[in-house]
Amino acid sequence: MRYVCLDTETTGSKYYLGHRIIELGCVEVICGQKSGRELHMYFNPDRRSDFGAFRVHKISDEFLLDKPRFADCVDEIIDFLYGSTLVIHNAPFDMGFLNYEFKISGQPKLNEFVVDVIDTVILGRMKLPKKLHPNQRYSLDALYKTLVRSDYNPALHRNPHGALIDARMLADLFIRLNMGQEEIPI
Repeated sequence: MRYVCLDTETTGSKYYLGHRIIELGCVEVICGQKSGRELHMYFNPDRRSDFGAFRVHKISDEFLLDKPRFADCVDEIIDFLYGSTLVIHNAPFDMGFLNYEFKISGQPKLNEFVVDVIDTVILGRMKLPKKLHPNQRYSLDALYKTLVRSDYNPALHRNPHGALIDARMLADLFIRLNMGQEEIPI
């Protein structure tokens, strides 16, 4: 089965208030290994990022001015995602933004061209119900540190926060969560 681990960075937290995707990172996983195929894009959102979002991703409005719009890249994005099972950490967030961007680009929703979506927040809770410290959430950082790299420190290894960095971490995490299985039952 072909999986695509995906992450986005956005101008804010609510697509329904007009916030947009500014960065997309995708990493392909086949037969339990990263295939080497990746997709990484920045987009001009035609609006400013909220300060809170900027504090997370550190992508300036000025940096995005000469980037293409999501709609200009939508065919390449669909080609990369087509027929895959998406792996997303906190899937409702990214799915909402992606479906919004596809809609305003005149394209169908994700479920019309991907097989399924796996949310690693849910998968982590199912596979590790008591593994994390009681005060930890099932964040990408917490799961990655628990399963992939015990010396992981987000301040050192993931600063600033980026979609491709997160998609690569997500691929490593997904492979560990899926160890010993060719496919995750969906």
